[in-house]
Amino acid sequence: MGNWEADLALRPTFWSPQLYRLWGRPPAAGPPAVDEMLDALMPEDRDTVAEAYSALRERGDPFAVEYRMRRSDGEVRAMVGMGTLLSEGGRPSRLAGTIQDVTERREVEEALRVRDAELRSLYDSSPLMMGIVELVGEDVLHVSENPSTTRFFGTLGVEAGQRLTSEMGMPPAATALWVRRYREAVAARRPVRFEYRHQLSGGSRWLSATVCPIETAPWQRPRCAYVMEDATDRKRAEEQLVVQADELARSNRELEQFAYVASHDLQEPLRTMASFAQLLEVRYRGRLDGDADDFLAFITDGAGRMRALITDLLSYAKLSSGRESAVGVDTAAILTSTLTNLQAAVAERGAQVTVGPLPIVRAVEGQLEQLFLNLIGNAIKFAGPRAPEVRVTAELSGGAWVFSVADNGIGIAPEYAERVFEIFQRLHTRAEYTGTGMGLAICRRIVEEHGGRIWVESIAGAGSTFRFTLPADPAIRP
Repeated sequence: MGNWEADLALRPTFWSPQLYRLWGRPPAAGPPAVDEMLDALMPEDRDTVAEAYSALRERGDPFAVEYRMRRSDGEVRAMVGMGTLLSEGGRPSRLAGTIQDVTERREVEEALRVRDAELRSLYDSSPLMMGIVELVGEDVLHVSENPSTTRFFGTLGVEAGQRLTSEMGMPPAATALWVRRYREAVAARRPVRFEYRHQLSGGSRWLSATVCPIETAPWQRPRCAYVMEDATDRKRAEEQLVVQADELARSNRELEQFAYVASHDLQEPLRTMASFAQLLEVRYRGRLDGDADDFLAFITDGAGRMRALITDLLSYAKLSSGRESAVGVDTAAILTSTLTNLQAAVAERGAQVTVGPLPIVRAVEGQLEQLFLNLIGNAIKFAGPRAPEVRVTAELSGGAWVFSVADNGIGIAPEYAERVFEIFQRLHTRAEYTGTGMGLAICRRIVEEHGGRIWVESIAGAGSTFRFTLPADPAIRP
């Protein structure tokens, strides 16, 4: 802020150093003449300032006027000028006043005005119901509400923006809920979300509301802002999803039970058929014609394949029965047991299996052993003409253990990378490789039951790497 003085003819007689700095004028140049000062003002402000100085000189009217001026360096600044008439001996003697640079203040005010207009536009046009509330006894007063709120609740004969919750058609239980959540938000100084059913003339609607405390003056009641939406469609969708999930779970249980019972009940007649076919083959081989011998071999082979298929189907059905609980399992010990079970196949093919450091995980022990048995067994089976080489490793990544079973076998074409995990899917004929097409489907079911995922990275003729994840248990140190 700078000070100035002028004679009664408006000729400047004094400028303070601060005023020279505000004006961007060197003190050596002295105070500018009135016309020079007016020329520095923006054209639209000149008449207002000139009239204020004239009124002061002619009638002694004090003034406070805001204007914009262009400094000598070309920068435009906002100023507030004030002036008054000084007297000596009862007679007017000179004019004096101040000039203050208010540019920064005006920029802040303008930014606030723009921001307020933006928020007001958002508030007024939002499809969400919004407003400000405060507690009045055991009721909530809506100090303000946006048009969406008024459209939903209607006016109900009460002025919108100054009505109690109980006056907006809410039953006592809903009003009491608003009061509780309001107090909770104010006490915890955080947003609180709640949902309730609101009864309208055309039926009930679900409303989802969030109240959040806002700053108020010490002498004011605490206030909260709220945002509310009609959640009826979402709630109906959620209820439908729950019904569908229950139906799906029931259907899955029934299918699993059916598969389990069917597989179990099929075992007995199959064993009988296979036993008598083998008995016929032993007693009458060579005593009948060649076709009969072939037919008996077909029956025995078919019964064996059917038995293997039913066994795998039964294993698949059992996986999601939930009969077993996960415990801490040492996967290194599981691998040792797996390789013991596979020692005949390993010796027959001259396979080399190497195992890296493996963690302790939370899993169903029997299922984890079956998982490794299937993956390593496949690696040995699908090795092609070369001696199988299999490597089993694990690494911690993003809160999960990633296990890898890599081989040097015949590989899988990329277009079959998903298909191999589907039930009863085979990429080769039975003459080439035995099996039921259930092994990798069982692997995927085991991994997914444990909260992980399984995939294969492979190129035909260049080996495969099967990877699967199991969640890492923070309570178990690696």
